Amino acid sequence: MSDKVEETALSEQSDEIERLFAFAPVGLCYYDTDLRYRYLNKWLARINGVQVEECLGKTLEEVLPILAAKVAPRLRKVVETGEALLNVEIKAETLARPGKPRHFRNSYYPDKSKDGTVIGVCCVVQDITAQKEAELELVKRSKQLEHLALYDALTGLGNRNLFLKQLEHLIAIAGRKKEEVALLAMDLDGFKEVNDRLGHAGGDAVLREFGARLCQALRKADQKYRIGGDEFAVLLEPGCNSHDGALAAAEKIARHLAAPMEIKGYDCAIGVSIGVAVFPQHGQDPDTLLRKADAAMYEAKKTHQVVAGASDLDATTILKRLHSDT
Repeated sequence: MSDKVEETALSEQSDEIERLFAFAPVGLCYYDTDLRYRYLNKWLARINGVQVEECLGKTLEEVLPILAAKVAPRLRKVVETGEALLNVEIKAETLARPGKPRHFRNSYYPDKSKDGTVIGVCCVVQDITAQKEAELELVKRSKQLEHLALYDALTGLGNRNLFLKQLEHLIAIAGRKKEEVALLAMDLDGFKEVNDRLGHAGGDAVLREFGARLCQALRKADQKYRIGGDEFAVLLEPGCNSHDGALAAAEKIARHLAAPMEIKGYDCAIGVSIGVAVFPQHGQDPDTLLRKADAAMYEAKKTHQVVAGASDLDATTILKRLHSDT
């Protein structure tokens, strides 16, 4: 093969490689030790919002000052150490999308002469914006699913799943610290009549309003739950006098519920039956404590009084009248 033919073949091969680099869906560029562009492909130029010709011979700071603040220190490190930096993730704005930062994964490779001196840096850039956005969306959806699994969609209060987890957690802590935990089990009085009269939308409005009043009546530290239908529960912050604290909380709830609810233009009188159970007096495990609170609540519904579960499941002690008209 003649020298001319060989030279032509090499030139054509070089053109093919150049076209491959120019349009490859990955950024490729080369900097000299002064961090001046000596090469960049069209894909990288387009992503950055610049033209290839206007970059060559200029420094990164001259072409892309915003990007330079994050990239230049890493390029200098490669020049100084002669060691590659791989898979470095950065988030930065570009001229192509001002105000909309993109995510990149960059790798920096030193180019060395035969004697080992660094003479330039080759940079490979991947645009991972779509991947990052997908990851963020996945995290967002995961949090939404977690919220749906632990919180009631209607009232925003914790649901039965979260209630049982927290009850077990508080009992474990209180047991170690020799403290008390008070559980209030609640059931709305008159809810069925409102639901039958005004429909499910009216019933939902009652539940939302009761959840809001429950939050107004109690401290932020007291945990509120809707555990099913028109049944609610409260776990008071552990303390040394949870018995009296539970009675005070029940009175506050009753006061906040005293005013009629205006639902669909109607004034609806809704009452509440409250049963109290305190760890460890009424039970030393979640199931027992909940059974005692439920039993006390059903007794309260019959007597219109706040009731606390005694040592025996069926025995109850009337502690406080809930309604002044009984």
